[in-house]
Amino acid sequence: MQTVWLLLVLTVSAGAAMSAVLEGADSSCTCKDGEPGEAGPRGEIGLRGARGPPGFPGINGRPGYDGNPGAVGPKGEPGSSSVPLSQKPGPPGPKGNIGAEGSTGAQGPAGPKGAKGEQGIAGIRHQVAFTAILAETCFSGDEAMTIIFNTTILNIGGGFNESSGEFTAPVSGIYIISLNGLSHSTTSTWLKLIKNGTTTIVNGYGAHRHAAVSMSVNVRLKQGDTLEIQLQPGKAIYSESDDIYTTFTGFLLYETD
Repeated sequence: MQTVWLLLVLTVSAGAAMSAVLEGADSSCTCKDGEPGEAGPRGEIGLRGARGPPGFPGINGRPGYDGNPGAVGPKGEPGSSSVPLSQKPGPPGPKGNIGAEGSTGAQGPAGPKGAKGEQGIAGIRHQVAFTAILAETCFSGDEAMTIIFNTTILNIGGGFNESSGEFTAPVSGIYIISLNGLSHSTTSTWLKLIKNGTTTIVNGYGAHRHAAVSMSVNVRLKQGDTLEIQLQPGKAIYSESDDIYTTFTGFLLYETD
């Protein structure tokens, strides 16, 4: 700063001296500018000037591009219901009563005619049924014997003969025939259902010591065919007058031509 002020003083002094010389000189002298001297050395940097007023605001720049979407955040906790508890629906009520029966709807159109069915069984024109019981124990000898069932408790159609122990078919048809018996305590029993005196329809066997024996069969009979129960040689069938264990039964299921 002192150097700057010294230069200013020297400059002012030099200017005053130059003015005195010029005043003393001949005013008729014509002065000419000399050749420019060499450039002096660069002076020191001057003091910083006062701060100028603020400039005008600049123009807004263009909006930037949208950034990439951020990562998905964690799932939040469920919020509380905004419906008051008093307004929430309650449990289902009890089942109501059955409503009144509706009116019958209009009759629908008739369906197609069905296929013809199979031929039915001919109606029963006759009724035949019998039940005969044995009221005493029977022992056979060396030959087979027909059991005489000495009491008949049912004989519709008159087909059973108590004297011979045979059943004779009053009409042709399908019959259901059954026998239930009991063997003696001392020997076994062997029974046969015989048709027309010679043909065996079914056998029934029971061991000794009061073993039960039972037979049941459906058989086709022509009118006049006979059925009987035969006790085979050396066997026995047990029954008593007070306690019935042996029975012979049958009935007509339906007639045939």
